[in-house]
Amino acid sequence: MPRLPRAEVRRRLLAAAASVFAERGYGESRLDDVARAAGFTKGAVYSNFGSKQQLFAELVGAHMAEQAAAVHGGVTSATDPGDPDDPDGADRDRVQARGIELMGDYLVSDDRGQRLMVEFAAQASRDPRIQAAWAPHRRAHQEAVVALLDERIQALGASAVVDLDTLALIMIALRNGLALERAAAPDQVDRPAIERAVAAVLTSLIPPTDTRPTDTRPTDIPPTTVTTTSAVPRPGGKP
Repeated sequence: MPRLPRAEVRRRLLAAAASVFAERGYGESRLDDVARAAGFTKGAVYSNFGSKQQLFAELVGAHMAEQAAAVHGGVTSATDPGDPDDPDGADRDRVQARGIELMGDYLVSDDRGQRLMVEFAAQASRDPRIQAAWAPHRRAHQEAVVALLDERIQALGASAVVDLDTLALIMIALRNGLALERAAAPDQVDRPAIERAVAAVLTSLIPPTDTRPTDTRPTDIPPTTVTTTSAVPRPGGKP
């Protein structure tokens, strides 16, 4: 039997780890379980990832990169020219609606992915080895989100009220927070609630480009009339 390429071995191990960690939780999962589910020995796990912590970090990093690519493709297609009144494809409403829809898809349809994210955050908060393994993936994801936001904001001729790094951090935190809330209360944090939250944040941080200060002067005051003062008669009856 021909030897599998290293990339394929890694792909199978990551897929197996996703299933095992989501089903049993990180703490109860063993590398033997992951290797067996992928059809390899435990040595294959160590030769490709080095440790359980590294495997978990790379699994979450791959998951987030996949989601970022899906969002990028979705919002890019939403700016595809075709509207005669919008020849450059710079339809802000269409792009925002697509971004909100994709966030809803991600949080509602990928329950296993959300469980992994919640589990990962809990484990990383008390294991410095997971934090260290996660650092480069976290940095790469932040940079990918910054690049996506920069590209789309420029394409729309819009501007954000905060710098791009801060905007990316807010969007990442929003997604992670909604994932945590949905994991704990899926009936309350449903798709409409998620979409309302995302829409509120996007509109606040990337306001419409045609927003201008409104004229707040009252309009119900009648025009000012100018009256002339009649000449006052002087003593003796002459004006």
